[in-house]
Parts: sequence; C-alpha cells; structure tokens
Amino acid sequence: MQPRLLPVRSFSDLVAWFRDQPDPTGSWQIEPKLDGWRVQLLKRHGQVAAYTRHGQSLAEFVSLQPLLAALQQLPFDLAWDGELIEPAGRARLIAARAQLRPVQVWLFDWLLPGLTLRARQAQLAQVLLRYPFLPGTQLVPRWDPTQLDQVQTWAQAMPQVEGWVLKRTASYYRLGRLGPICTPDWLKVKLWA
Repeated sequence: MQPRLLPVRSFSDLVAWFRDQPDPTGSWQIEPKLDGWRVQLLKRHGQVAAYTRHGQSLAEFVSLQPLLAALQQLPFDLAWDGELIEPAGRARLIAARAQLRPVQVWLFDWLLPGLTLRARQAQLAQVLLRYPFLPGTQLVPRWDPTQLDQVQTWAQAMPQVEGWVLKRTASYYRLGRLGPICTPDWLKVKLWA
C-alpha cells in the first residue's frame, strides 16, 4: 500500500502544510521520492538477492551484479529498502537489465525490527561509511522542515525527483503480507508539472 497522498500541488503548498502542523520540526523528515524502481536488497545466511516492491527478483539484472557481489562480502545479514535509478532516466532501466549501465541505488531504510526510523537510518549511514566499497549506493538525503530552502535547491539539481515522502522520525517500519503497511507516519507529496 502506498503512503497517503497530501493535497499539495506546489512547493509553497508544502511549506504552508508544515506551518500548520503542531510540531513540524521535531517529528518529521523530508526525503525525495525518486523516479526509478523500488528495490529491496537482502542478505540472509550468505545468500544475496534483490527484489522489486512487487516481489519480482532482480537476480538477472546485469547492472546490479557488482553491488550484489559486494554485499556478499559484508559480515552480516541485511534488508535494505531503496530506489534503483539510472541517471539517464527511468526508461533506461529496461536496458540496464541486459547490459551494464551506471545504475544507482539510493537507500532510505534498513528494515530492522523494533527501531525507529531515525535509529534505522543512523545504522545504515554507519554501514555505508564503514564499507565504502558498495558500488552505486548512497543514502537518500533527509531534511527537517526547517531546511525547506535546501530541499527545493536539491530538487532543482536532481531531475529524478518526482515528489517527496514525509516520514515521522519516531515511526516503525510495519510490514504486511505483501510489503510495507500504509500508515499516517508516511505522507507522499507528488510534484505536479
């Protein structure tokens, strides 16, 4: 299930929405919603896999093979959630299945039970600093609502931004039978052309 869609049509609407919140700065963070494919990277008992949000295997995805091989070298199990993008655009992801293309995986969560979003993302950041050999991976940037000017500047420089996801920093990742459960803790803001 997708996050709830906020009724905003512009960046200034987003600023106004935050001004109307009882405690906008301490409880929310803003992340870009990138135009790519949702991907979950998994390592369990030495086996590495990548799946789309619909559970389709990306094992034959040639452009992910260097990253999957690097994940194999990590000394722990993992379940990471992110967005697979091709810098030349989403349409190029199809070509990246059969040929080596410069894909990137922008990571936004580590699915660790019992930890808040802030704690999960802090652990993910520590791993990426400790193991910088993971090709094409980077953290999705996050801002608090007092940094809306930085959010807008970043979005203008990044053509793959298709919107924003607002997340409560004290929220927990909830899974249902088919994936994440929609909660009021995640709100999606779609950019309108």
